[in-house]
Amino acid sequence: MSSARTGCVVLAGGRGALAGARQERVVGCARKPCGGQESPGFEGDMAAFVEANPAARYQCENRVKKCVECGKVCAVSIAACNGCGAPLTNVAESTTHNVFSGFCFGVAKGPFPFKLSLRYESEDCLVFDDPLCITPCHVCAIPTDRYVPTATSLFRAPAAGAAILRRLEDRAWAAVETQFLADEPWVAKIYGRQKPAPGALRTAAIAGFNVPPSQFQLHLQYMVPPLLPQQLQMYRAGNHYTKERFFPLAYVLDALDALAAKGEAFEDADGFDGPTLIERVAAATGVDYDAAWTAAYGAVQESQDALASWDPTDFRYVVGDASGAVDSTISESGVVADFKLTEGVERPHAGDLSLRDKMALANYDRDGVYSRFPKAAPLPTIVDP
Repeated sequence: MSSARTGCVVLAGGRGALAGARQERVVGCARKPCGGQESPGFEGDMAAFVEANPAARYQCENRVKKCVECGKVCAVSIAACNGCGAPLTNVAESTTHNVFSGFCFGVAKGPFPFKLSLRYESEDCLVFDDPLCITPCHVCAIPTDRYVPTATSLFRAPAAGAAILRRLEDRAWAAVETQFLADEPWVAKIYGRQKPAPGALRTAAIAGFNVPPSQFQLHLQYMVPPLLPQQLQMYRAGNHYTKERFFPLAYVLDALDALAAKGEAFEDADGFDGPTLIERVAAATGVDYDAAWTAAYGAVQESQDALASWDPTDFRYVVGDASGAVDSTISESGVVADFKLTEGVERPHAGDLSLRDKMALANYDRDGVYSRFPKAAPLPTIVDP
């Protein structure tokens, strides 16, 4: 066994990831009151909301692919589900409700209640737990005062776009600091005896955007390391923070600032895919996406090595990297048994374990609340007064 505290285990047959969290050993970070209300701003579902506000229809839909294995809604451009890793190449495009716009408008429900696991609220911003977390502290920050479908849309008004991003990062960190880092039992469980300095965690936060997104309202993904063990495994396989789809916050800010300084904008940016944005930014400003992405991608493993403190005895199994097979068990002493499970013993499915671990190790409040500040529809865009 090697580097088990990072979530990675080395076996004779190759690497694997800790899996099968023991529920009795999980320490969660309970959501602290920070706003919200019990009643929605609009009592009906999203279909009724669109019927009542037809001009907002385009703000209430997403173009997506839905994974047939785990049901995760994924962006149309990716080849494999970033929830379970299943291939998406033969999955047809479809549309779904724009849940994040539903949050802004205070809509009661779609296929499920549109309640938030709220961590921070103001009149122009919401920060909430991502139920499909990659790290135990994984929040999304969205603007509620503007409809900004994707990160590329920010380039229609670079100065305004940069201001929105700085606001979102500031609010996301405020949520982390007041909700997660203030919870001493949770901090001790995740990071061990030596609590990292807040500044080090803020620097290590994985912050950025997917282009295209799976929800078409701008959302800053803000993930404080460490990664969950099986999400680290997916990162090592190249299924997280994919090049030309994941755009680090630092890169987007540098590009927006450079364009704003030149007084330029990309009026057609709403329709950009990742490669188009990269090409246009490089031509107009010289800001280098490859360098920014390479630095951000490498920093994920560096922060995992520095900050992760997973206890192997908190897990029951190891899932092999290459095969995905659940072939190893962990004893109460933390020793990984490097052998296949006994014949006749029911073998858990790796995808099921991943979903169960997300449920166990996430800090998502499934009761949730609605925003106190539901907005009138449609929202103004980034170029509107």
